[in-house]
This record gives sequence, structure tokens and C-alpha cells, in this order.
Amino acid sequence: MKTKSFNANVKAVGTADGLGDGQFTALVAVFGNKDHGGDVIVPGAFAESLRDWAASGDAIPAIWSHQWSDPFAHIGWSLSAAETADGLLVTAQLDLENPTALQTYKLLKQRRVKEFSFGYDVVDGGYVTQDEDEFFELRKLNLIEFGPTLKGMNPDTQLLGTKSDEDIRRIVREELAADPREVEPTPNVEVPPDPTESSGAPPESSPPQDGEPSGPSKSAGLTHAQVAAWATAAELILMEER
Repeated sequence: MKTKSFNANVKAVGTADGLGDGQFTALVAVFGNKDHGGDVIVPGAFAESLRDWAASGDAIPAIWSHQWSDPFAHIGWSLSAAETADGLLVTAQLDLENPTALQTYKLLKQRRVKEFSFGYDVVDGGYVTQDEDEFFELRKLNLIEFGPTLKGMNPDTQLLGTKSDEDIRRIVREELAADPREVEPTPNVEVPPDPTESSGAPPESSPPQDGEPSGPSKSAGLTHAQVAAWATAAELILMEER
């Protein structure tokens, strides 16, 4: 599979633009221009793949930055996808019960993320020379997924969680109010092991070191993924309140 990124033309995001909550419309691929990789997508390149998707009855997955192995990076699905004179126009629904999708929605609305990318296989293509300019013409593509991405971001960055954003943030704010120490956000928060993966007693947790967020005292009702989400949400809240 190959991927390709574009500085997408985001047409509309959310209710302020006449769409449903968590929805966006964007031109995620552009026809006719030579990109930095030396490729040119021709009109009709997605036509057969879009017909196949429609016939399957399945929506095209919206995935944050091609993070296939992270289930929470599967942030939404297509509501419609069609070729226009300009390129591939997609309207999608984000899963707002997924904190990753909710944060993505916020980034799109604030235009802090404007670039889109899509995953594809080349079915038909070839080198073309035109006016002494050589490029690789993409004539037929098998569209696998699409989604917003940030150019230059760490591909291992992930946001995890299974509770709704509102529930997680409520728990985190209660914990931070009880323990108001200022902590610096860190990308290397250690997540406790999943107790379901071992039949033995869970290991005793060590007290947090200075500068580390303490774990949620209400975590008895949380799953392993929700504890991971707590750590992520805590960092987001602290950054937002600075």
C-alpha cells in the first residue's frame, strides 16, 4: 500500500457549516497537479474503486495518519465519496465517542490540521513525458482509506480511549482538582499492565515521581484502555488550561 498527502481544501466542518455534528467535507485528492513525489492523479482514477465500495455496502474507513494497528485511530467513516472536476470529494462522519476522533474534530474546526492523506494500491499507472517533464501517471487506484494527518508528525503518536470524551474529562478534572500539582505533559506516560492478561495479582503501583501525573483513584471502574485514555486526557487538559 502507498499513501499520499495533500493540503486539502476543507469545504465544511460541523454544524456551523450546515453539516451534522462531527461531520466534515474535504477534497482529499487533487487531479492534474504533479506532487512532490512526481505523481499525477488523472480524473477517473478512483471511479472503479468507488463503485466497488458502493457495491459492498461498506463505508470507506477514515483513519488518523494511517495508524492501522491502533483501533482508536479508526476515527470515522465516509458518508459519501465522489470524483469531481477537481479531485476526490469526501463527506465523512467522525466517531465522537472516540476521544481521538473528538480531538481530530476540534483540530479540523480550528484549522490546526488541514492536510489529508489516503492509502491506495496502484492498479494502473506509468511514466509519461510531457513538455520535457516526466511524471508517473496514476490512472487507476484502489482506495483503501483516507484521513487527516499532520505533516512531519511522529507516526507512533496515538490517542487512546473507549469512554466518551466527556466522561473521561470529567474524571480527569476531578482527579486534578484533588491533586492540583502542576505537571508537564510528557509523551512517555507509562500505562499499567492489563490485569486481564495475567491470572496473577496485579502488581503494586509505585508512587508517582515529581513531574509525573498520578493515576486516577477512580480507576477501579476503568478498563486498561480507559486508564491509557486518562493519561492522554490529562495531558490535553493541562495543555488547554495553560
